[in-house]
Amino acid sequence: MLTRDKLFIGGQWVAPSAKETIEVHNAGTGQVMGSVPAGTEKDIDAAVAAALGALESWSATPPAQRAEVAFRQLGVARQRRPRRARDRVRRWCASPGAPRVGRNGKPAARRSSAPCP
Repeated sequence: MLTRDKLFIGGQWVAPSAKETIEVHNAGTGQVMGSVPAGTEKDIDAAVAAALGALESWSATPPAQRAEVAFRQLGVARQRRPRRARDRVRRWCASPGAPRVGRNGKPAARRSSAPCP
């Protein structure tokens, strides 16, 4: 079971201002997969302030430098593509008869009648 006890705010993992947690459920099976901190208003304010600070500095970054960052991220995404595809197959084939759910939480239909490996 995956359990997170910190929030990622301003580029760092920080302790939440409260102890409450939220259960995370597997969308396909409904089973509890883990828990995450339930952020409070104070945590939200800190996250928004950090995001606004990052936006300010990012906006001041020259466009050519922002393009370099974007292309590096594209390269990382392309390297991870085979793993994402494998994970997608595992998700589709995890448990026969289980409802298939897309990333948006809505039911998804299989696009192929090919059997799962």
